[in-house]
Amino acid sequence: ETLSVQMSKNLTLAKQEPFDSLNEIFLQPLQTKDEGGEDQIGKLNTFLRGIDLSPFLNLLYEFIETNVRHLDSQNKDWPLIDTLEAHLDQYGLDPLHPDIAKRFPESITVSQAVATWKAIVSYQQHYEHTINF
Repeated sequence: ETLSVQMSKNLTLAKQEPFDSLNEIFLQPLQTKDEGGEDQIGKLNTFLRGIDLSPFLNLLYEFIETNVRHLDSQNKDWPLIDTLEAHLDQYGLDPLHPDIAKRFPESITVSQAVATWKAIVSYQQHYEHTINF
């Protein structure tokens, strides 16, 4: 975990914005109910129960800083997981495990990348707090 990731996690937990100067269109919240009647936060939490949180969180941080920061508004509705996989492919990095790509909630879009980051940080803190007690 890099110092930048840790600092952003600390800002998130302190209810401060971890991604300065990011276009507001990429700061959309996760929905309790999306148009299909599904709970994005609940689906994300279900997904998170089956993965190693730190590497995924590091990957998402790097993706937001190097990719989302430079996207324009026409890309905001793309599925986050598909865009993340394209990012990995573009840089010649190993693809996500097929199970991760298949289980990630499809309704979460690039416009919700920061909200997804924040939800994972909160989930990780809750998980670590629960284990330590």
